[in-house]
Amino acid sequence: MIPLDWCITVDWFAGTGKGTASFLLAKHLGYSCLDTWAMYRVIALALLRAWYAVDDTAGIVSFLPTIPFRPQKDDHGGFVRYLGAEDVSSHIRMPEVSAIVSQVSKIPEVRSLLIRYQQELWSQGWLVADGRDMGSVVFPEAQVKFLFRCDSLIRAQRRQKQLGEQGIFQSLEDIEANIIMRDELDQHHIDALIRRFGDDVVTIDTWLLSPEQVLATMLDHVRSRASVR
Repeated sequence: MIPLDWCITVDWFAGTGKGTASFLLAKHLGYSCLDTWAMYRVIALALLRAWYAVDDTAGIVSFLPTIPFRPQKDDHGGFVRYLGAEDVSSHIRMPEVSAIVSQVSKIPEVRSLLIRYQQELWSQGWLVADGRDMGSVVFPEAQVKFLFRCDSLIRAQRRQKQLGEQGIFQSLEDIEANIIMRDELDQHHIDALIRRFGDDVVTIDTWLLSPEQVLATMLDHVRSRASVR
């Protein structure tokens, strides 16, 4: 039987299908699915509405404590994102937010604040947490840690489709080049995760599998871990 107080992390890379897999796994287990990148989007939206430039680090740091942000569990195994009393779950997907969220996430004070929020959410119940540095920094005590990988071209095709749905055109070559560059920058984080936790990290090459096969693979590992606890 799968314990109901676990945290399961799904790390790296963007475009590997980890968001879909995390949601399906959480739904199957009766866990809550935490999309941590969406939390950075909420902060980015708040900064846009307050007319802060992303390079105004001092102003952003002073503004952070005043942002009325609170994630709240919904009835579908996820979280609704509120700014004050407003549900901004759809607003955080706007292109303007997407354009600055990566820069916002690099501000140490923003990251520290959201990591604290994320850790508090585990204290409120079991989680499948999807994001970066989930298994190494945010939830180092997570019982199961997954690392997703996928061919850069396939990820670029998925990203191009997403952008097209937002009315944004970008060449496949440019998108893939950006993905490869980000992967190179991120590689040291992955190396740190594997060095620290070694065999505890389960790597899944998702481009070889359908979403259903990815879910089945994850469930096998979760059940195996539960059987030896």
